[in-house]
Amino acid sequence: MASDLPAPTRHLLLTLAVLANWPGGIVPERYTKSLTGLAELTGMSRRSVMAHLNTAEKTEDVDGWVVRYRPTVARARAEKARTAYRLTIPARASAALAEQPIELRSRAGDAPENGPSRAGDAPELGQELPPSRAGAAHKPFLSSSSSSSHHAQTAIAGALGLEEEEADTIYRRIIAERKPIAPSRYINALIASGDIEQYRPTPAHTSSPTYTGPHCDFVDPGDGTDYCATCSGHRKHAKHRNAA
Repeated sequence: MASDLPAPTRHLLLTLAVLANWPGGIVPERYTKSLTGLAELTGMSRRSVMAHLNTAEKTEDVDGWVVRYRPTVARARAEKARTAYRLTIPARASAALAEQPIELRSRAGDAPENGPSRAGDAPELGQELPPSRAGAAHKPFLSSSSSSSHHAQTAIAGALGLEEEEADTIYRRIIAERKPIAPSRYINALIASGDIEQYRPTPAHTSSPTYTGPHCDFVDPGDGTDYCATCSGHRKHAKHRNAA
């Protein structure tokens, strides 16, 4: 199945395919990269990544290889949401594949023939993907929502210097209070802005440790100070048993 795409565009699509969850061709939220991230993975410049994504994009007028779901400006700013990607096979490529021998066609049988026709057909970022068809190969660690929540809890623990159990409590509190559409991205935004500090647990009050050292009978120095003439310790020090 030949492609008329430039080699760099194919390289970019292959990079997305490695990140994507199969079958389905959707890049999970935790593996979604910014343009800068894709530039680092592919060795291209950010401008080149933008150009090759435009070349390969599937739109209403162009039957391309990748569908992009861009977040609203508000979500991008508030939640640091990134563009989501879904790989698809253009009709012309599907037709070419149909002409191949059966054994070659069977290898691509789980690939989606057509992407969603509109942005509303795409799953929300953070939404768990539907289970794969019986018998189809699948990478469960890419689509597990529990992996995403664990990543967020680990990030909270690192940002606040807490144990995982404490971070889990904070994670559940944030989800219950804020109900973010994309929890991981929302929590990353809280950490980046420093607002995660509002969830830092208040340290429990601890009493002063009991003094176990040597004791001394306080001797007034006669100079108006409160420091013992014998040990130079302050009158209120626990070592002074006879201080008023």
